[in-house]
Amino acid sequence: MAADTVFTPGDVQAFRDEFAARELAGAIAVRSDWKGRGLGYLLMTRLIAVAQEWRVGELVGQVLSENNRMLAMCRELGFSIATDPNDPRIMQVRKVLMPQPQPPPRASA
Repeated sequence: MAADTVFTPGDVQAFRDEFAARELAGAIAVRSDWKGRGLGYLLMTRLIAVAQEWRVGELVGQVLSENNRMLAMCRELGFSIATDPNDPRIMQVRKVLMPQPQPPPRASA
């Protein structure tokens, strides 16, 4: 490989919407020739750790329904998985990192 060549076997991106401040949307991509080597797991566990450091309430993402490896990894890491109501080819994944604070109980009169 030439010295000026950039090699990226995987990538992580995170997006935070100002209107959904509790959520962090994460995206992970791994090159086809690097799949099955644990890189996706490493990237996902690091994304979870960073989200926890940032005190994010929930980590969310979308996975193609045929991406069985990613869905299995998400299950193993404690994500809930549901079919996207608008597109059955997309699975919504969600991991609660910090539960939503509960309001104090109301005093009875």
